[in-house]
Amino acid sequence: MSFLHRKTLRKRTRIGQMVLIGLVALTATFLAGPANAYNLEGAKWAGTPNSGCCATIHASPNGAADSSGLNIMSSFDAQGFRDALAAWNGSPANVLLDFHSGALTLYDPTVSNVSWDGYTTWSTSSGHFNNAQVKLNTYYTRNYSAAWIQGVAAHELGHAMGIGHVSSCALMYPNTPRCGINTPTSDDVNGINALY
Repeated sequence: MSFLHRKTLRKRTRIGQMVLIGLVALTATFLAGPANAYNLEGAKWAGTPNSGCCATIHASPNGAADSSGLNIMSSFDAQGFRDALAAWNGSPANVLLDFHSGALTLYDPTVSNVSWDGYTTWSTSSGHFNNAQVKLNTYYTRNYSAAWIQGVAAHELGHAMGIGHVSSCALMYPNTPRCGINTPTSDDVNGINALY
């Protein structure tokens, strides 16, 4: 065997080793599972299960239960909230949202001098929500499609349950229309299930 031939064999062996190392690293990444891209707000609702189904969270339209749903709001925002609750309840997230009197209140003010189409505020103590307010701004939502309104409402409900913004395409992406997403993705569900 000539010297030149041995040198070529060594190069092929090194390339083969590098390819093998790369494949092992890639396989280890997939076997380790997906990285947690979700972010948590740092609180959850008290009196809910620590795991398994399901944490029941009561959402009050404007602070008062309404047996017919949300008829005290604009019809488009009311439907957006209904659709958002249905989207969360239809997902594998360990939560059930319903319309009853509770510390989570839903509003739809019309505010023209702000840039937000949805906004959530809350107060906490000892790692638990005391209350939360979810707002849809009719100044913007009145010009949105039903799917966009649902996306805004579902996103804000995500905050009110304890998950924060993410930088990837998921329901908790901060800007409307959220890559066209209006229902919880697996990342959003994983965030909720990390809490409840």
